[in-house]
Amino acid sequence: MGTRSIIPCTARGLPAGAPLSMWKILSQFFAALTGGGRAPGGSTPTVIRSNPDSSNANASNLARPAPSEPVTVQPSISPSAKPSLNAGQATSTTTGTPAAALPAKPRVNEHHPRADSYLEEREKELLARISDRIAKGDLELPQLPSTSMAVIDMTSKATADISDIVKAIESDPVLSSEIIKTSNSALYSGAEPVETIAAAVVRIGLRNLRTLMFSLSMRSTVLRDKRLSSYAEEVWRHAFSTATIARAIAKPVGVEPDRAFLLGLLADIGKVSLLAMLRKEVPKGADVSPALVGRVFYLYHEIAGGRLAEAWHMPQDIVAVAGCHHRFQENQHNQKDAALVSLALRLDMVLGRDDCDAGDMLLLPEMEFLALPTSTRQLVVEAAQEARESALKTAAA
Repeated sequence: MGTRSIIPCTARGLPAGAPLSMWKILSQFFAALTGGGRAPGGSTPTVIRSNPDSSNANASNLARPAPSEPVTVQPSISPSAKPSLNAGQATSTTTGTPAAALPAKPRVNEHHPRADSYLEEREKELLARISDRIAKGDLELPQLPSTSMAVIDMTSKATADISDIVKAIESDPVLSSEIIKTSNSALYSGAEPVETIAAAVVRIGLRNLRTLMFSLSMRSTVLRDKRLSSYAEEVWRHAFSTATIARAIAKPVGVEPDRAFLLGLLADIGKVSLLAMLRKEVPKGADVSPALVGRVFYLYHEIAGGRLAEAWHMPQDIVAVAGCHHRFQENQHNQKDAALVSLALRLDMVLGRDDCDAGDMLLLPEMEFLALPTSTRQLVVEAAQEARESALKTAAA
């Protein structure tokens, strides 16, 4: 990197050769995630990225990064159906104890143009059912594979026994293959290729092994169901890319890189829970629009994320970040980690746009909050682009 200028924004949201139809789906999906969606007659509604009450919406807003606080949206459901899971009020579904730093949803602007009028009636009804379930604490909480959970638990202990870890991994042929493959990848490869699980564990190291187990397990959990596969694939791509970017930009921010990777990987795990809910609520064979998926993600992925992180027995700092990262300044547990994750998430989204502006990225609110010098900001953007391109290649492999 050094002192070279910021490289042009050439990364794309999908690997080269992806079908045009898939790209169209994911383009709509990205629009839905930022509050757009399907307008009546197939037109695209104007997206306001600044003050929700501003009347100065124009095309230039679309090229700008979204503000740190998401623009408020009015769900087309009755007030009684809205969840009221404010910070400190949510309760763990597994332990019965208060969840750490779950976010309060922003106040609703009743007159905001980005309402749910873009959803069909059946989609509004489905959104209302999901809202009711979340308000009652009835979330789908997919579990990680049992072998992965066992290995993660063992690697979390100060007195971890490597022989027990090796034995657990060897009981799962697919997992064993992935561990061997990873230990011989460019990230860990040594002078001689690794051929045994024991040698692979030693080469990777217990701390890195724990992060790797989460990565492999989350990927299999997200992609295990073929329904809504296009959305699941994008959730995984975005999670892996965010994690890779977080690791690449961690040192200037003062966060340990491998920890940053794990924070980035698990930041949006709430979407895993919401996809499971959509699969259950949507009749088989029925169409699921990007507008509906985007609205469900926008409204509830942080609430679901905090709950799922608890169900997966994550440390409190990760629960807090999964539960509140877009409005990182409101995170009551660790604002710095939340700001790092928010920055990585935003950089992944912005770098995937054809019209991304490198100058705008230097002025992102997370950059200001983290008090990064101008020279460091440029290096962060360069590192993020290189990391994103690397993640795209790895995800496509």
